[in-house]
Amino acid sequence: MANRTSWEQRVAAWRASGLTAAEFCAQEGLERRALSRWSQRLLPDAPPAITPVRLARVLRTSAPLLGAAPVAADAEPALVIEVGGARVTVGRSADLAMLVTVLSMVGAGGGR
Repeated sequence: MANRTSWEQRVAAWRASGLTAAEFCAQEGLERRALSRWSQRLLPDAPPAITPVRLARVLRTSAPLLGAAPVAADAEPALVIEVGGARVTVGRSADLAMLVTVLSMVGAGGGR
């Protein structure tokens, strides 16, 4: 059985090759299971980087929001999106491009 150093070199060569594991093993005369086992064994011990995810709270309401203009009784329910400290009320006929712009500005400002 080959030693750890030779498998480190093989795994590094495979990762740099751009080939699939099957293609690399066929080219190098290696067993696919051995390459898989060693590549998992040689993974760095550091935990994967964690990317924070921003969440938005979305509320559906038919009642007017505090401080909002009154809503007619027959009006369609509004969609309310809260990002950070900002609250965006969206009607069914809202312009999608404008909504995307507003939400990106709210998100860029941290909701302030």
